[in-house]
Amino acid sequence: MATAHKHPHPAPAPPPPTAHTLRPHHLQLLGVLYTLSSGDWPTELPSPFLLHAYRVLIVEISECRQPASFAQLIAKLRDGALATDSGIQSFLEVVEHWPESMLTPEMLGIFIHAISKTMVERVDDDGTRLARRSLFGYFVRRCIVSCSKLSFEANRNLWHEFQMWSTGHLDDNAYHVRKDLISHTYNIYKIDADKKEYARAEDYAQWEAALAVGDGTLAPEHLRRFFEQRFHDQNDSRVHPSLLQEAITTARTNNDRQTLQHCIGLMSRLPTTERGRRPPINDIQPDLHPLEVLHDAKKYLMVAYQQPVSAAFERIAQAAGLYDTWSETQSYALTDAEQWGQHAVQGVAWEIMGNIQLANIEDLVVTAFTDPGTADNSRLTAIVNSAYRRARQGEYQDAIAALLEPDVWAGLTVADCQTWANEIWHILVLRASRRGQERMYHDTLLPRRPPGAYHAREYWYAYTSALGSHIRDPLLDVLAAREAKQAHNGVEPLLTALWHAEFQQRFGLCRTALALLADVGLEYGMTKWCRRVVAEIMPQVINGDDKEQRGFACFTLARCMIAAEDATPDVLRECMRYLDIAEKDYEALEMYRSLQDVQFLQSVVYHNLGMTEKRDEAAKRHRDVGDLKEAAERQLSEPWIDEVLEVVGQVSAALAAR
Repeated sequence: MATAHKHPHPAPAPPPPTAHTLRPHHLQLLGVLYTLSSGDWPTELPSPFLLHAYRVLIVEISECRQPASFAQLIAKLRDGALATDSGIQSFLEVVEHWPESMLTPEMLGIFIHAISKTMVERVDDDGTRLARRSLFGYFVRRCIVSCSKLSFEANRNLWHEFQMWSTGHLDDNAYHVRKDLISHTYNIYKIDADKKEYARAEDYAQWEAALAVGDGTLAPEHLRRFFEQRFHDQNDSRVHPSLLQEAITTARTNNDRQTLQHCIGLMSRLPTTERGRRPPINDIQPDLHPLEVLHDAKKYLMVAYQQPVSAAFERIAQAAGLYDTWSETQSYALTDAEQWGQHAVQGVAWEIMGNIQLANIEDLVVTAFTDPGTADNSRLTAIVNSAYRRARQGEYQDAIAALLEPDVWAGLTVADCQTWANEIWHILVLRASRRGQERMYHDTLLPRRPPGAYHAREYWYAYTSALGSHIRDPLLDVLAAREAKQAHNGVEPLLTALWHAEFQQRFGLCRTALALLADVGLEYGMTKWCRRVVAEIMPQVINGDDKEQRGFACFTLARCMIAAEDATPDVLRECMRYLDIAEKDYEALEMYRSLQDVQFLQSVVYHNLGMTEKRDEAAKRHRDVGDLKEAAERQLSEPWIDEVLEVVGQVSAALAAR
């Protein structure tokens, strides 16, 4: 019995292109339309020929198939011509010799301006056939807009290619303009669609050709290039899980354990679509890759996962043990990135836990045992984290100089290059925010921000958009309220953030929250309790792993000591030790406003101690810092910052052009 043949559902039509590229055959179609609409003929063209010409033009304008060549277009128009009609013959002569009238590239601009005059605004105007809202009118308007966006070089190249196409020396079927996303060599004026290069099938065809001849080197490269293209702007999060579920079912049916583990690992990497749902954690299996377990450690480091950081260390230890088993049982050799990646993750985990010294050691291990000038993401992660920690300590130029070393950026991928450039920009913004340089931020830094994650609220009080963190958002709310002299309204969110920080073992944020709590408590007169709270965290803060935290804690402790005691000479001398530390820290960080607050309190303490000479010195330093603060606020840029941004742009362009 014959089985019934089921016709597959037709594939959905591709979306219309969002960008228009002016091609040589478009100019010839414009020439035909202009000649038809000009009406410079002794007699009116016959209706049958006009209908035939319009049908030919509609097929070419709709681009439902490959465009016809110049000779094919002229032949199609001649098919509807009447041999005895002199008007038609004269029209065909003009159309056929029209490319010869384009003597120079400037003639293209003159022609575009002339055809734009044939457009009319009203539908009832019978003086022309190119109504604005007709099919031909839309085509002409689109070509006019595309031509107006061309640079001088692109206009000249288009004219040259049109001359070659009209003589049959250019195949318009393979014509394609590669967009230059950095410079303006093609389009002077760009819209969003002109900045995105969408997918084309050439790389896939080259992959099939290389696969057919057995070229195992070029075939994977062409396939990789094909899938690295931009296919659409929609989110694929709903498509990927369904495909992976189908792959998981097939792998289980065929008892393919390795494919099953790979698919399960990919499924756990996909972000969850349900709000508030935690991402899944992989079960340890014999065929599970160690990097999948290491990726689970990253999930535990997320604040939204609401788990202690110690859980991430347990996962890192499991990844290290699985790495040893994997290297012994699997047939392929592991890379350095897989071996030292766990140390890069440990560096991040130790920093989150508040132990900066161990974080620096882990980053040094990664940089010491990985090759410089490669695309190793683990090495880049360790370097940028170490550089940002140096910037947090006030070593801004040294941190940027370390990132500008060729061993750091040479060999980076485009994605890692964005991370590298974004980290340098973040350091510059950190410096500007501490120095109070809002003009420099808005006029110099913000217009040149590279792509990547950025939350302005981390640096500026004026921004109120939430970060999505149970800990940092309340702390930033308290800092903003403290700036507005309303810190007493942030006690409840501060206590909530403190509880989450302590439970999740984020002790660095916990110490900051305690210092802020003591600062707020001074407004309620809880002086002795505030002094005890700050004194308890001083053994962990005084070593100076975070100078900003130490400076604020020392300044707060000095104020608590003065408020809690009777301001005796012994107490004042003791608090001066902490004020000196805070002054040096804020001076190193170039935090002029906080430095002035410390120096003002120093002058008051010296005055009460009767030390007039030191009081005057503190007052003079306070005045000098005020001058520096005002000068910094007026600065729009600095020469070395412009040079750094220029170097970053050149390196990024060179890496993207490889």
